[in-house]
Amino acid sequence: MSLLDKKLSVLLPGSHVRFTNLSGQVIEGIVAENDGKESLSIQITSLATIRYDQIGMVDEYGQRTIVTQEVPFTNKETLPIAESKPLTVEMKPSIVEIEQLIINKESISRAYKAMESNEKKAFEQPYNKFQSYLKSHEESKYDEALDLIWDIIHKNEWGYNPRVNLMLAYIQLSHNEYAAASESFFYADNYRYAYCAAYQGCDEDNSLYQQAAAFSAIYLSSGSPDEIAEASEVLRKTSVISEDISGIEYVLKHTSSEKIKENLLQILKELGKNCVKYNTELSDAKKLSECLKQYYPADEIEKKIEDFLSQVPAKETNDVSDEIESTVSNSEPDITQEHKGKIVTYNYFEEKGTVKDDEDREYSFEVKDIKDISLKNQVKKITSKQFKPISVKFTLSKLANQYVVSVMKRGIEPPTPESINFRNTIAFANSLFTNKDYTGAIEIYKQHMDDEDWEVAFSQVIMCYLALSNEDDEFGYLEEIRAFVEKYVGQTTKNTKTLEALQQFYMKIHNYEGTLNALNDLMDLCDSNEYGRILHYIVGKERCYRFMKNYPSAISELTDWLEIVKRYKIKDYYQRRDTLIYPELAELYFESEDYENAEKYANLSSKSERIQALKEKLEAKRAELDPEDAVETDESNFDDEDDMIDESVSEPEESLQTAYEEYTDADGFDALNMDDTSVISTALSFDANHLYCLLTYLNSASAISMLSKKTRTDENRETVYVGQAIKAVDTAVAYAFNSPLMDSEYLSTEIMVVYEEAQKYLPDILPSMFAASALYALFNTPSIPDYGISDFSVVVENYGLEQHPALIPLINDLVSFRESTGYGMDSFASYKTSTLVLESIIEESKSYCESIDMRNDIFENQGQVRKLREIMFSNEDSELRTCLNIVAANDINKYQYVKNMITELFIRSGKVVAIDNLDTKKVDKFIDSYWERARDLILDEGRHISRPHDKIKGNKRNNIVIKIRHILSCICDWLSVAEHSSGNDNNYASSQYDKLMPKVISELNDIITSCTSVLNKRFDWGTESIRRAAEQILSKMNGTYSNKSRRYFFIDFLKGEDVLLNDSYLPEIQSTFCGVPRFNILSRIERHASKEHLELHERFTEILSNVESKHNFRTARLIKAYGEDMDIKEIIDHKNLAQYNDCLKQARQRFETKSQDFYAELELCESYGTISNINGEKDKIWAIADNWYRISKITGDYGFYVRLLEVLRNDISVKAEKKGEQLMRQLEDIASKPNYNFGVFSKEMIEAKINDQNFSSAEFIMGCILRGDVNAISDYSDEPFGYFKEFISEHATNSRAVRGAGRDIADIIFEYSGKKDLEKALVILTNNAHKETKGGANLLKSWIPRGGPTNTESLTVLLTRLGFKPVSVALDESIDFEAYHVFCRKQIGKVNYVHHIPAFGSKSETEGFRVLCLYGNYNCDALMDKFRSANATAKHTLVLLDFALNIEERRRLAKKIKEEKSFSKTFIVLDRVVLFYLAKHYAENTVLKRLLAVTLPFAYYQPFVEASRQDMPPELFTGRETELTSIESPEGANLVYGGRQLGKSALLKMARRNIDRNANGDRAVLIEIKDMSAADALKVVCDKLILENIIDENCKCETWNELAGYIQRRLMSDDPEKRINYFLLMLDEADTFIATSGETEDQPITALKNLPSDRFKLVMAGLHNLSRYNRQSMHGNSNLIHLTPITVKQFRREEATKLLTSILAYLGFKFNQKIIDSILASTYNYPGLIQFYCQKLLEAMKNDDYAGYNESSTPTYEVTESHYKKVLSDKAFTELVDQKFEATLFAEEEGHSNYHIIALILAYLYYIEPNDKGYTEVDLLKIAEEYHINRVTSLKSEQLSEVLNEMCDLNVITVMEENYRFATDGFRKYLGNQDKIEKSMSEYFEEAVTV
Repeated sequence: MSLLDKKLSVLLPGSHVRFTNLSGQVIEGIVAENDGKESLSIQITSLATIRYDQIGMVDEYGQRTIVTQEVPFTNKETLPIAESKPLTVEMKPSIVEIEQLIINKESISRAYKAMESNEKKAFEQPYNKFQSYLKSHEESKYDEALDLIWDIIHKNEWGYNPRVNLMLAYIQLSHNEYAAASESFFYADNYRYAYCAAYQGCDEDNSLYQQAAAFSAIYLSSGSPDEIAEASEVLRKTSVISEDISGIEYVLKHTSSEKIKENLLQILKELGKNCVKYNTELSDAKKLSECLKQYYPADEIEKKIEDFLSQVPAKETNDVSDEIESTVSNSEPDITQEHKGKIVTYNYFEEKGTVKDDEDREYSFEVKDIKDISLKNQVKKITSKQFKPISVKFTLSKLANQYVVSVMKRGIEPPTPESINFRNTIAFANSLFTNKDYTGAIEIYKQHMDDEDWEVAFSQVIMCYLALSNEDDEFGYLEEIRAFVEKYVGQTTKNTKTLEALQQFYMKIHNYEGTLNALNDLMDLCDSNEYGRILHYIVGKERCYRFMKNYPSAISELTDWLEIVKRYKIKDYYQRRDTLIYPELAELYFESEDYENAEKYANLSSKSERIQALKEKLEAKRAELDPEDAVETDESNFDDEDDMIDESVSEPEESLQTAYEEYTDADGFDALNMDDTSVISTALSFDANHLYCLLTYLNSASAISMLSKKTRTDENRETVYVGQAIKAVDTAVAYAFNSPLMDSEYLSTEIMVVYEEAQKYLPDILPSMFAASALYALFNTPSIPDYGISDFSVVVENYGLEQHPALIPLINDLVSFRESTGYGMDSFASYKTSTLVLESIIEESKSYCESIDMRNDIFENQGQVRKLREIMFSNEDSELRTCLNIVAANDINKYQYVKNMITELFIRSGKVVAIDNLDTKKVDKFIDSYWERARDLILDEGRHISRPHDKIKGNKRNNIVIKIRHILSCICDWLSVAEHSSGNDNNYASSQYDKLMPKVISELNDIITSCTSVLNKRFDWGTESIRRAAEQILSKMNGTYSNKSRRYFFIDFLKGEDVLLNDSYLPEIQSTFCGVPRFNILSRIERHASKEHLELHERFTEILSNVESKHNFRTARLIKAYGEDMDIKEIIDHKNLAQYNDCLKQARQRFETKSQDFYAELELCESYGTISNINGEKDKIWAIADNWYRISKITGDYGFYVRLLEVLRNDISVKAEKKGEQLMRQLEDIASKPNYNFGVFSKEMIEAKINDQNFSSAEFIMGCILRGDVNAISDYSDEPFGYFKEFISEHATNSRAVRGAGRDIADIIFEYSGKKDLEKALVILTNNAHKETKGGANLLKSWIPRGGPTNTESLTVLLTRLGFKPVSVALDESIDFEAYHVFCRKQIGKVNYVHHIPAFGSKSETEGFRVLCLYGNYNCDALMDKFRSANATAKHTLVLLDFALNIEERRRLAKKIKEEKSFSKTFIVLDRVVLFYLAKHYAENTVLKRLLAVTLPFAYYQPFVEASRQDMPPELFTGRETELTSIESPEGANLVYGGRQLGKSALLKMARRNIDRNANGDRAVLIEIKDMSAADALKVVCDKLILENIIDENCKCETWNELAGYIQRRLMSDDPEKRINYFLLMLDEADTFIATSGETEDQPITALKNLPSDRFKLVMAGLHNLSRYNRQSMHGNSNLIHLTPITVKQFRREEATKLLTSILAYLGFKFNQKIIDSILASTYNYPGLIQFYCQKLLEAMKNDDYAGYNESSTPTYEVTESHYKKVLSDKAFTELVDQKFEATLFAEEEGHSNYHIIALILAYLYYIEPNDKGYTEVDLLKIAEEYHINRVTSLKSEQLSEVLNEMCDLNVITVMEENYRFATDGFRKYLGNQDKIEKSMSEYFEEAVTV
């Protein structure tokens, strides 16, 4: 229906109109009748009936003057309308005028003046510019004014400000921008002007009909509208023109006005009088609406209504009310009493109103007087003069001579009999909601959560809370709604209203995962044609992904949006596409650093400031790049495929062929445990329906075994090469069945050789197969002469196939024809020469031409791929198109040209022209040449190509290849048929064919009959081969054969999932997987043959299901193409075809996730000990998974990859069972020994870990039992988590107590508690008078002043009360806002810090920290901006924020601050909520711990020291308390020894910190003397002691004795200033020093040992070999023997657990015991590895995926197996583990070590003599002696025992009853496989060792 027809159809009887008909005649009169479809009657002087198509123009008098008539209807059911007479009842017309909005300077001025002062000030400049425009009418000034207005709106977030929107609307309307003005009026809550403006613009913009309808519907549905008739008329006309009555239906559902309902029902009756059968249906609104839906099916108006209303869920609106004057009754009220009354007037702008009491006396009030929050919110929303009076209670006070309200609260409405029950109904709650009394509505809705209305109530409660939160989030409504949703969300069903509410809630709290789930559910509820809703939800999903910084997914959503709009040609959304979607895409690509696409979509977007800003960013980025790397784009370079199945997303960078070549089956044929006999036997066991399985099985086996050297001995004792035997049988069978997998012609010499080789492997069936091969060879015409064909008849006759008597005559006839004509009969068979065949080929070629040309007509030439398609497929000078045109024209004369051209360009050398003989290299060359031509043409046009030298690749190339194959297939078919119509035809041969044909056909029928007879008795593949050969030849001769049967020979593989097909529909046999039982290619073929399969269209459905293992999308694409080619209706019309792209996109995402998860699982399996990599087992699985990830990524067969991963998982588990059994035996052995105490562990616990295949944890625990490390461990995270849990649970309550922008915190607490004293308030609020409320009150009093600034003195007091010990607080002038630099008091001696955070502990003494003071309203983004500014000078920062953050913003901040890569220092935020929590729980000794425990989880802090040589902060020093005390004490240890990297140096540094310059004046000096002899070390020690002011700088230390004398003088000095009470001298890395200390008379140890033992102590630290040397008299150095040693061993569980959990607990990380066990097992209790793990865990929080955590529910951060896996898969972690092992095993010297060789011997024994219990010293010595390993054999028995004990201390090995074995598999893995171990051992053979 045209627009003119639509206008005519809505003219009601009584309308005064003037028409101009097509002949130019003017007709003026009154409409009498109108059928609304084709014609109408006009009363002029007489009645004239005119058809719509005769009218050229129509005028309605006055444009907005409509004459309507009341039309009575009969109520008789028996009288059908069709039979009723024309209505001639006299009607009284009523005129409805639709207001013409006329905007002048004064109206805009009034709107400007109505704004608040701050708003007027902000808009002063654009308002003046607009006034200038009104005078000059210069468009540029209008544009400048509007741009400025929008900038101010965005900056101040005034998009929904009603006053601003009203001014904006008037300005836009003055410029005739009706659409924009209409929306602005809507946001100004002036719904009437909104629809008037839209209706006024309809003549210029047809799309505004729907907008006018939507706004008029909203107007009629809101409150009590005045202009009912006008709005109804606009709604009627716009609904009919739009063919959409959903707006009318919306009003009928939402209005409570009977008048409006009556009006609209009358409109529906008028529209429906010709749509219903009986008059009675006109009175039933529901039936009438259903009938009208056939004629008015759209529902876009209702969607527009929902779209507009959903954007501002609880808009603050205002209509300018009259000023209110307070009037007071003459009678005096009692100011001592509480009065009752009603609010009767209210001024929105002044927030003042009047209340009338029961005696009609009026008093003025202000909103601030209302103490009832619910009532206050309700009153503040009154924007109109007309509102329902609100019952209130109030008290009065006298001001001057007037009484005014002092306090007001909600009153009780006087109940009516009907209202008593009504008040508790959903309907009443809805009315409260409509009147914006949200708190009242919530109370009623919640009462219905347990009845049948609970779903409605659930969604409405959410909407109420959201509305309240939008008005004022100071009251913590979001926290209330969160609790409500968490309580009930589990019982909700998926309906639209509930999901809409949930998605708004989740979006509000930034729970984007929840929002996405709700949006996905909403999309599932949409009908397939509800494009408006679908597009709306897609944009919602995009926004979620953008907020999550998941830019690829966001881009994918918008790409889908564009695809839907494009596919269904939804023109109404083109403007939105240009103004919203394209700009959004451009920005997303920019964020993704894809500047090429960003510029592309920016150029496609409508011009706007947003796009201009983006283009400037792009220019800046381009300037950063080198000239050759600068990214420019062709703005029209769209994706070139418009097919339903779109494979263009995420183009793979490599070709499929390359990916295949990268894969090698490391196991090969030998891993299958098969030989030729088992392969052949299995192959021949397939039944007749599975010939395709037989051919694929043999072909696969032949390919796999080709490189195998496997042999066997046959019964004649001859050697059989298995691979050669399988190859012979495969070739013979392929010839017999004319296999599509065979790449060879049927030449007699080749066939004879093949069957001679295969004869001994197929003795029973070989004669028949040879005969079948002979039939094919003789029937076909070879490309080269074959002179041995006569031998066929001789050989077949010799085979004696008497059961087929027609076989020899047939072969002789075929031989005779070949010899006499030189052709095979195939050349003249009907399937090639039939006219019908030729016609079908020609028709196919024409359809290709048409589809190609149509594509180029529809799509303009844009981009290189499009240009390629044009010149390759469309241009007349294209070789391919030229040949296709010849075929379409059936130009036989050009047969030879086509043949030569196709042969040259596409066919393999020496092969006949057939689609099977395509040369892929030639095809690639052809595509590349045209790609270059396309590039040159685009460059010649002056357009830009970003990467001109790149080749076309990925799916775009695949699509071109597929198209070429289709065209070539058609051309090859034509060449085959047209051959004998060309000049090359042989008339003699043709006549001979005609003569011989009947006889040959008869013989073929006889053969088929005889074969069938034999097969009915017993099936064999030999006879079957003859039957199939005869049937195929017969079908070719009678013309029923189709080349497609060969092309789709393997099509049934697509019905299953075990064997994939490639794009040529041939089996993908590269997926061999010989080392994977039950999933190798041969097993999968067998499995396919043994199962029933779905039909192809059912398989397509299965692929698009939610089952990930079914997602083989290449298979789906092949099924679709096959269905189209074969015209299979079930596939072509498949219901799920439209969902393909959505399913593909989702499957791709899951595919990537599955892949990454598997790699992480593989690392976890190695960590668990489930899989080893000693012999490359893990690497092999990794290679398989990685190669097939790359292949599957290209093919799209993701389901196959998912199945492969599952099989690999299962294979790992099965192979691990053997180790599990071994560990079970070891466990039984330990459990059987009563001397081993299990402590906190149990046998059942270890068994569970073994059964879970967490072998490392099981070994770890058993090692702990053997070492006696079995005590219970404290929960070191309990205290900080207790604080944090307490803080979160109180957050909502505490927020309410301190919220209140612009007010002092004390005043708010006073009001909240009802007490005017902070200490008393805390007593009430904590409900515990015994708490330290005084300290809490003082803390609150010392808070920063509202609005600031504070001062250094006040800040010092506050910091002190927070638990800091500040000594210096100074203004920090390095930044532009209020900040201070704080240093804390330096603590000396042994200090126990109350927390584990160095930034606010030990480092605050040396580096200090910053205090940043912020005042007023801040959200996450505003805080981040401040932090970035402050970060210009990086310092740890305590942020004092005089505002109450809600929990959502706090959690947003937690994520944002961790994502910020530039922050190297921490920012912790102490706001009012945290402050109040600290005050409530104040205790001087815990306040700082509480502060850090509740703020650090929302911050980012990296306390772990990476460099081992950095001094460890004392807070991080964990464990070793006994050893530390022993080092520090004068009576303690002198020798400290232990393996490398176990923390010896950290111990000595900690001792120095604790002792040096402590309160007693003691001194401690640490000196490293690595590789120094005693003589060399003297000078180094002396210089250091001078530097440390221990001895004077003029001291000359020539000997150790002299040095000892100088030290003694300081120790014994009479001067108390010089005297050192206690001096601790520590020498690190002292191995060489000790070894050489007795070589000279100047013995250092003797000299220093003589100093007073209570005043001086020497401590020497080194490697483990010190423990052996200190038992020897080293050259008479007997003093060494008397020194006390301690061993630094690996951490015990207690120490390791404390290091892992105690610090991270303050940062919000929580571990369960299972994870703790796994981490300790993986880190082998090495402190360095544990710290590295913690460091990586924290670094992962900075990733874009937030380490997998959900922003809306964190912190805390529960560490799960997935987080553990990510760290394990970090290459740096595995390398560090190897470094630790190396450092441990080579403790003595690089390359050689006692530890290393003993570990090698132990590992060697594991391979040659496996023993669960382990090996004795005797076993080790036996191997050492056998291989002359002198390093071991030279050791005395006690020395060997000593070395073994040391290795136990290092946790390298463990001992049980004198049997040694590795503590875990970690060290054995490090040593390598048997070959590597033997090679390493050989380096120790015959080694010269000094004894």
